Formats: sequence, structure tokens, C-alpha cells
Amino acid sequence: AAHWAVQHSFIPNNGRDIAQAIRQAKATSISDGCLKFKVGTSAFVIEGPNGTRIIGINKVLGPLKNGDSYRCKLAGIYAVILIINAICAYYQITDGMVVFACDNEVSLHIFEPDFVPDSSMISFDLVNTIWQTYRKSPIKWHVEHVKGHWDKTQCILTYKEKLNVEMDRAAKYYCHQSVLDGHTAPIQHDIYNEGWSVWN
Repeated sequence: AAHWAVQHSFIPNNGRDIAQAIRQAKATSISDGCLKFKVGTSAFVIEGPNGTRIIGINKVLGPLKNGDSYRCKLAGIYAVILIINAICAYYQITDGMVVFACDNEVSLHIFEPDFVPDSSMISFDLVNTIWQTYRKSPIKWHVEHVKGHWDKTQCILTYKEKLNVEMDRAAKYYCHQSVLDGHTAPIQHDIYNEGWSVWN
């Protein structure tokens, strides 16, 4: 139930370098999403200070409505937290920090201390899943908003802005490739850590 989010990931050295970066509070992560022709994708990256990176893409669970790019952003966030938690469990990390940046301010509310999911929220299933998974994380998370698409208007970008542009392009490429290959049927099944769900 979690494979859809992380199965297309490249994790060098079994995540050992990223584990060290987490312990040293020097791990940086960013994700972004894309929605075209009702096909949603996201791309994500987790980097350490020595340039080692975990990178991946996923196809977002449906159903997706036109213009619902928010759900695509959530899918990338979910993948990042899943991988970080798995690395922490594997290397028995109980103290550390990860910086997570995203160009969607609304999705970052999930990380706020007093946030509680409401079933009337858009994409409540993913919001609740992320919240539940985040609460089980043994480390600290520092979240930042990074302005997206600045490559179209700015010549000089910060490091995080460059990563955001890279993930935006990766998500778009995977989305376009999925459409060209005819893989447009939405994936629909239960989500790991979602909790109770009702299907019609």
C-alpha cells in the first residue's frame, strides 16, 4: 500500500550517507508535482552535504480532478517522509533533523504542531496519511516555503529553488511520458497509514 509512492526511487549505498546527514541535521529534501490530462505525478529528492542523493518519481493515486495539482504535491511529500522514516528505522536513528521545502504553502500546514486533519479537506485521504506518517517520525523536521517556477523570471536562483525547478521538470517529464505511453488510468487502492476508509 506504500509501493506506489516509493517504488521508482534510486537509493544509493542503502541510504547510509543520507542516514549520516540526518544524524548531523544536514539532510535537505524537496518535492514537486504535475497534473496533465488527469494524470498526476510527483518527483522528490533527499540530499546530503556531500552531494549524495535519493531521488524518485511516482504516479499519484486517483481519482484526480482537473486542476487538482495539490494532490500531486502531497504525493511527493508522502514519499519523502516514508523514505526518511524507513532510513531512520533501518539505521536506528532516534535523533536528527531533515529540512523539507515545497512551493505549496498549504501543504506545509500539515507539519504545524497544532494541525489536525479534517475530513472535509481536499484530498483528506493523503493529508491524513501524511499527518499520521509524519507523527511517527523519530526526528525533527524543519519546513520551508520555496518559491516555484522562478527559473522563468529569475536568472539567479538559490540552491533550494534550483532543486525545486529540477523536481518540477522531473514530475512534468514523467507525467508527459505516462500520457504518451497510454498509462492514464488512475491508480486506486488503500494507502499505507491512511486509517479507516469507505469506498463506493
